[in-house]
Amino acid sequence: MSTTLQKKRGIVWSFAESLLTQLSSFVISLFLARILTPTEYGTIGVCLIFINFINIFIEAGVINALIRKTDSNEVDYSTAFWFNLTTSILLYLVLFFSAPAISRYFESEILVWSLRVLGLSIIINAIGLVQNSILLRHYRMRQICLIALFSQITAGLVALLFAFKGFGVWALVVLFIVSATIKNGCYWVVGKWRPRFLFDRDSARYLWAFGSRMIGTRIINTVYTELYSFIIGKHLGLKDLGYYSNANTISQKPAGILNSTIQKMAVPIFSEYQNDRQLLRTQFVQAVHVTAFTAISVMAYLAVVGHPLILSIWTEKWAGAVMPFQILCFVWAFDPITTLNLNLLQATNHTGLIFKLEVVKKPIGFLILLLSLPFGFRGIVLGQAVYAAIAVTINTYSAQKVLAYSMLRQLCDVFKYVLLNIPGLTAAFLIITSCRSAVAGLILSFLADLFCIVVISALFKTPAYRQILQTITNGKYGKQ
Repeated sequence: MSTTLQKKRGIVWSFAESLLTQLSSFVISLFLARILTPTEYGTIGVCLIFINFINIFIEAGVINALIRKTDSNEVDYSTAFWFNLTTSILLYLVLFFSAPAISRYFESEILVWSLRVLGLSIIINAIGLVQNSILLRHYRMRQICLIALFSQITAGLVALLFAFKGFGVWALVVLFIVSATIKNGCYWVVGKWRPRFLFDRDSARYLWAFGSRMIGTRIINTVYTELYSFIIGKHLGLKDLGYYSNANTISQKPAGILNSTIQKMAVPIFSEYQNDRQLLRTQFVQAVHVTAFTAISVMAYLAVVGHPLILSIWTEKWAGAVMPFQILCFVWAFDPITTLNLNLLQATNHTGLIFKLEVVKKPIGFLILLLSLPFGFRGIVLGQAVYAAIAVTINTYSAQKVLAYSMLRQLCDVFKYVLLNIPGLTAAFLIITSCRSAVAGLILSFLADLFCIVVISALFKTPAYRQILQTITNGKYGKQ
């Protein structure tokens, strides 16, 4: 199979994996949220603060380092495996013995064993990191897609059984543990690679040199992101954290589909074109248009219909999640653009610039967070949206630095898709506010918004519209 065909199929399967797993996750969360309480979701939200932070050091950029290294061999893979496994065990032990102190701080006894059991996912995921990187390196997205879908659905069914039996927060713990176990077990079966008792210092230095440049960036970014959950959980309570966590999770899913596809495909593809900057620029600009068009269209619509959507799928007990959901839709609308720019820097070995961008952005974010604290829950979430707008503007500097694609040009290319959505969003808003049936309103508003987007895109022949049609017609669109 040609490399080009592998890439095309890889993109399709990568998108399919993200779409199907996010959809299955959405359906599972729909049922779980109707059974469980916001406080139980808040408890898991606290656990994830610490687990997400630890995961920074486990991966340490190793996957991207192995993918980018054109001559990765058995020694590199084994070195990465033993490094990840050792690090994961040591950090899990730190979490295990810190659990009582964390539980006391958040005044929740159940946090002790929730952290200890859920923390096992740290070791489980570390065991499959290298196998995952090998599959990604060879564009085996079909296998990754099927594995992710199988693990997600199986874990979801087990979690639902626990929830129906009244196990409360343990249903969510089981969801993460079972999913991680099945997914990484399948990586071992499908990937067929097995680690050897090899550890090379030169290989470790290379992996660490690449990964360490990403650790600083990820620490800053993760601390900032999880600080919202930390502050809400401690000062506003686990119930409000449950509202925030679930609103953040559900609003993140559409953007997560794009982000997952970008992260799995952008680095390998951009890395291949890193020595031909003109061709790389063409690929990147096309990606910006399609990404902006897709992310903004979806997230803007969800924000408009947020109120009837949340109450329909989660019932009235989740009414407190409506406001953060609508605001966070704005936050996540522009996140795929940020991901695309940062992956460009990774692929072209400008990881040092990623850290510099974070050093510029995060002090601004921390200042906004401090200023928003006196305004309570709403103020904190609105502050997050303000920071998102500033962050995406700063991140567009990536392409200006690496390619001849200025910040202003990229921002204009992105903003045109904001304008394109206004007529459809207006129609959707009028329908959703005048329709007595929430379900009918959601269906009709979606159709009206979609119709407006397609018609306007076709009339103005936007780059994203042309690119999507070319992909659907296998490149025939636009040819004479």
